[in-house]
Amino acid sequence: MTSDFFFLLVIIGWLLMGFLIIKMIRLHIRAWFWRLLFVSIIAALFLGVGFVSGGGDPVCALPAPVILAAWYTERSHLFDNAIRPFLFCWVLIFLLMLVLKAIKLIWSDNKQYATKNVKS
Repeated sequence: MTSDFFFLLVIIGWLLMGFLIIKMIRLHIRAWFWRLLFVSIIAALFLGVGFVSGGGDPVCALPAPVILAAWYTERSHLFDNAIRPFLFCWVLIFLLMLVLKAIKLIWSDNKQYATKNVKS
């Protein structure tokens, strides 16, 4: 029971640390492209899923955050277990954030255009 509670605290601390780092990036970086880039990198590091080799079958692997997967994986499997999942998660998160930013910019331009036409 105690180990389950400790494990839950570690997970909550891990997510909280990632959230706080992302919050600090959003506060201190003003250019939207660089903010999206750095936030997506940190989100991929903390929330991206890498793989750590488990005991048993050679193809058996346990899911873990990318940072921990890079730390604990064997050097020969580093690319497949940590780097490739990090790149996949980073590109996916970055493209999603970029599309959402584009939709937000288009939406705000349409609202400004609509209010200009109504007032004149």
